[in-house]
Amino acid sequence: MQRSIFAVLIASMSLLSGAAVQAENVRLNDGFASLDLAPYVSYVEDSSGQLGLQSAIALPHDNWETLEPESSKGLNFGFSQSSFWLRFTLQNTSEIPHKLLVHLEYALLDDISFFSMSGDTVSETYRVGDIQPFHQRPMDYPTFLFPVALASGESKVVYMRVASSGAVQLPLSLWKEREFLLTKQSYIFIYGAFLSALLVISVYNLCLYFIVRARAYLLYCVFILSMAGVHGSLDGFAYQWFWPDFPVWHQISSIVFIFSGLIFTVLFTRAVLPISHASKLDKTIISLKYIALASALVALLLPYRFAAMLSGFTTIIVMSGVCFVCLAMLRHSPRIARFYCIAWGIYFFGIVLKSSSKLGYVPHSMLTENASNIGGVVGVIVMSLALADRINSEKREKESAQKESINYLKRFENLYRNALEGIFSFDLKGKLLSANPAFLSILGLSSVDDFNKGKLRSSTFDLAPNTFRSMVRKVSSEKEVVKQELQIRSLSGMSYWMNVSARLTHDDLLGFDVIEGTIIDISDSKSYEDQLLHLASHDVLTGFLNRRAFEERAKEKLSAVQSYKETCCLLYLDLDRFKIVNDLCGHTAGDALLKKLSHRLIDNVHAISDEHTLARLGGDEFGILLSSVSLEKAQNIAETIRESIESFLFVWSGNRFSLGVSIGLVEICPFHHSIEQLLVMADTACYKAKDLGRNRVYTFVESDKELQFRQLEMRWVETIKEAIKEDHFFLVFQNIAPNLVQADGQYHYEILLRLMNRQGNLCAPYQFIPAAERYNLMPNIDRWVLEHYFSWLRDNPEHSAKLGCASINLSTESIGDKAFLDFLIESFERYQVAPELICFEITESVAISNLDNTHSFIRRMKKLGCRFALDDFGTGFSSYAYLNDLNVDFLKIDGVFIKDVNEDAVHAAMVKSICDVAKAMKIGTIAEFVETEDVLQKLIEIGVTYSQGYHIHKPCKLNALAFEGDDAKNKIT
Repeated sequence: MQRSIFAVLIASMSLLSGAAVQAENVRLNDGFASLDLAPYVSYVEDSSGQLGLQSAIALPHDNWETLEPESSKGLNFGFSQSSFWLRFTLQNTSEIPHKLLVHLEYALLDDISFFSMSGDTVSETYRVGDIQPFHQRPMDYPTFLFPVALASGESKVVYMRVASSGAVQLPLSLWKEREFLLTKQSYIFIYGAFLSALLVISVYNLCLYFIVRARAYLLYCVFILSMAGVHGSLDGFAYQWFWPDFPVWHQISSIVFIFSGLIFTVLFTRAVLPISHASKLDKTIISLKYIALASALVALLLPYRFAAMLSGFTTIIVMSGVCFVCLAMLRHSPRIARFYCIAWGIYFFGIVLKSSSKLGYVPHSMLTENASNIGGVVGVIVMSLALADRINSEKREKESAQKESINYLKRFENLYRNALEGIFSFDLKGKLLSANPAFLSILGLSSVDDFNKGKLRSSTFDLAPNTFRSMVRKVSSEKEVVKQELQIRSLSGMSYWMNVSARLTHDDLLGFDVIEGTIIDISDSKSYEDQLLHLASHDVLTGFLNRRAFEERAKEKLSAVQSYKETCCLLYLDLDRFKIVNDLCGHTAGDALLKKLSHRLIDNVHAISDEHTLARLGGDEFGILLSSVSLEKAQNIAETIRESIESFLFVWSGNRFSLGVSIGLVEICPFHHSIEQLLVMADTACYKAKDLGRNRVYTFVESDKELQFRQLEMRWVETIKEAIKEDHFFLVFQNIAPNLVQADGQYHYEILLRLMNRQGNLCAPYQFIPAAERYNLMPNIDRWVLEHYFSWLRDNPEHSAKLGCASINLSTESIGDKAFLDFLIESFERYQVAPELICFEITESVAISNLDNTHSFIRRMKKLGCRFALDDFGTGFSSYAYLNDLNVDFLKIDGVFIKDVNEDAVHAAMVKSICDVAKAMKIGTIAEFVETEDVLQKLIEIGVTYSQGYHIHKPCKLNALAFEGDDAKNKIT
């Protein structure tokens, strides 16, 4: 194949211009054996192709051109459409006749006419070429031989006309016939050995392909045959030996073999080198393949001249790309790539060596003459060694894979035998084919045969015959089941649960479909699941239903009542004096009391009816759903339960405790719309029972005004809890302005709380604060306010830098709660708020009624730097005596004295009295509810220090402070 490269090199490097030198005659003496005719040849280019012998003879001497002796060892006119006439003169200067052979050593010439002239007479004439039948040649030889006889002293002029659609290369030489036959005999032998070697190696790789079925060997076999075809066609041996009677095929055979060799070279390279798919090298190989294929298709449509040129250039491009890929693969797979590079290197070296010999760059010898053939054979052998090495590598890999597979099988067998899950396989008729020990153990069987023989009654289980066969049918139809649960009944009557997963698959060894899967004993997890379900709906301590389950059961009862299918009542029980037991004896005693009391309750309720439902709703709160009872009967049952609990006596560590119970009773009616509503009503009735002296039953009546108010409070409790949880509260501020001094540019305001309920309605503090105080929710609200305001200060440091004082209200419960005090101190540290910026407001009534707690709280926070204001001051004048002890910084005068201070002389006198006392004690005064300019002027006249009210500033959302300018600031000292 690479002989096309040789042809291109010869055509491009040896084509020289004619020189105006007359060729000398070839003088032959006795010692003559062979010589190169190029220096003795004159030539004429006939571009028309119409020049005949007589016309050539008649041409003037100046029309003939010769080559300079140092230019080349041969004639090469490249690809040309012209025909060429050659002329040289042979002169026998010896005394003996000579039998000569003119040798034209290039087999791919289309048409050659040979004429020898002795004087004006044509003595020898031949017409040969590779478009002519081989048998027309005067001598049976792959290239062209022309016999010429010269008598002693005779001279002959030889004319040759050469035309070819391929490259016109004319390596002419003159030989004595005997010398030529002796010399070329060894060449023909070597060439035959070369082709034989290629054929043998090709057959060897074909046999390997049939043995190992590896595609690379078949591709290599075709590649070697293509190489042999290229060499045989280019050198003429194929025409001589294989198809001498088919000149048309011989014309295109070299082109066909070249493209076949290129295509299979690329395919073989991709098959033998471990090139990663989708890599750049793989894309390069694929591109080369398509280049070779496209060029081959185009060549079929071109004349021979252009097809030959295309094959040469395609060979250079494709083989250069293949060499690049081989060199690049040295980084990734050096062993096979090294073999590949060595093989191609040897082959190309042989081609270059022979081409250099033809061009005269290296001396001609037997080695250089056969260099390309030798390089081809050695390269093919090296590549065969590479493939043999690959066989060994594959063998080693196969052995390694076999060992690994055996290890995997052993590990799988260990897993199979020691697995906790039962592993099985069935045929489609329900026959058990295989099972691991865990499967047999789970089912209590001793062997697979016991299952197939129907011996399903073991020492543990009594299996129903269709337990597994039904599963087999299901898998057969659905192809797969995942986590199918089966229940197996034990001989003792207990239920055991199994989890089965199986799928339908084809067993290649058995030759039919089987069902494979696993079985797991999930009895324990089922038991845990049942326990979790029970715990999710029951109280752990008493075993009663919990609040969630009770509400679900109550919803069912409400639905039945609304459908007029049933009558039902709801009891809400709250134990009296239970806290005493917890406080004196601890929670362990309290839990023991509740357990004993729960047994008494369930006995009392079940003695009445098993249809009633008991639940523990909270710590010492219980709920009872009374089914199919009237209100009157429910009252009697409630009274019975109350008396039973009243008579209950609990003894712990020598202490005797008796209890009472407050019971709220509600009759469930069709017009009630939710369980939440019913529970609020029952809870309200229960609280009413406590307010009336405890240990009694109180029935909820819709027309009871006090119950309605209590019910409204209960709704506020739920609203407040929801607001804290979901941040429905939001903060506002109201400025406090100085009256007697010029403002200094710092902020002074009070933080106020607002609530936006779920319906989007704004709620003022007077609506929800009473309920929060009654149900001890104020500490939670205070915590919410402090956390959100402190967090806002941390996120707005530019505002904190300009803050003079922020007042925050605290409730009675918060002041008396040590945990709240710890929370407050920790909040100052966590949010990095300066304590001197905060002023806590405490109402006068709270301060006086809890003086010890208030005094302790103020003293502790004063040490941190906080300030305090006594709010709503003036409603009780007894507080004057405590001002020195409380050590507050401001007195906030109750608004009832402020709003008409300019009209009521008594109120004005009281305000002035407060201001005088405060001034004497160096305490600032703040007037609330300042709503007009007249009131403000009166306060300034009296000497009140600060004013707060709608006339000064209407409350705004806290976030507005982040956008205020200097004109909106309060100026305070």
